[in-house]
Amino acid sequence: MKVLFPESISKRKAPVNITESDIKLFSHEYEKKIHATSLTELKNVYVLNNTIFNLKSLQFYNKHSLVHPIKKKQLIKNLLLLSKKRKSIHSAVWIIDENAYGYFHWLTDCLCRLVAVQNHIKDHVIILPSHLKNIKFIEESLPYFNIKAEYYDVTLPVKVKRLLLPSHTAPSGNYNTILVNKLREQFIGQNSNQPAKNIYISRQNAEKRKITNEEAVITLLKQYHFEVHFFENYSFNEQVNLMKDTKCLIGLHGAGLTNMLFMSEKTNVLELRNAEDNHNNCYFSLASDLNLNYYYQINSGDRKDTHEVNITVDILLLKQNIERMLL
Repeated sequence: MKVLFPESISKRKAPVNITESDIKLFSHEYEKKIHATSLTELKNVYVLNNTIFNLKSLQFYNKHSLVHPIKKKQLIKNLLLLSKKRKSIHSAVWIIDENAYGYFHWLTDCLCRLVAVQNHIKDHVIILPSHLKNIKFIEESLPYFNIKAEYYDVTLPVKVKRLLLPSHTAPSGNYNTILVNKLREQFIGQNSNQPAKNIYISRQNAEKRKITNEEAVITLLKQYHFEVHFFENYSFNEQVNLMKDTKCLIGLHGAGLTNMLFMSEKTNVLELRNAEDNHNNCYFSLASDLNLNYYYQINSGDRKDTHEVNITVDILLLKQNIERMLL
């Protein structure tokens, strides 16, 4: 095992529009220890479902392939796959865990691991389970790294002659500052554009987590020349190119805000948050590590769970926050 990036301290700047009453929502995130990123290089190992197994040492590498604990019963089931006909791959890199299907996790967790090992990749492929094959943003993001994916059937064993196994680069929702900025550069390069667009991400077509008074919100936003966009209708490349030109981004807490990753430094993000949520700070932390100006607005919701909540936006407060952001 070799250390690729040493342990570091991520120091976050406070939201631009922080109020004294809300300091408690962010202050515990102002300084976070980020563990070192390491690389383990393995030979003649097996991918069994979602786990990596070394038959010679009888060792699983679960901390590299999973976030949550796995039951012994499932590990035994995985071992039984060794009796089946196996597929062979010469050189591969493993960057995923069980959350890889999510847009936020794919970009900030998985692809940061890929960036970490880029200098060690030669003829390697990324090995992915077949259920990720039809997720368009995964397929469309890989050409930026000039690497291909090799998909495997989780019901069969896969033998990998040489496997690059980078550790997670940070706890999910936190970031190695160097790596997340390298990731941005991978997508937008040295962006020579002068960002000028004002963009609002609508969740109108989503099944859940909506804004109950979105019509009033959009009416206000259009007065300030904000464009309304539905990111689920766009290809990955279209989202990257739109964000490269974006100066101000507003959206409800959700995967769409991950696209701030493609914005230039010192541009602006306003996150519409659930008043009942005092711990989901992944976008605040991401904005700070990318050197973006982070604004927030607390909104009343119909439940505590941020992943299910529908919120009602205070229009007057939103007007004040927009005007401050556009100064």
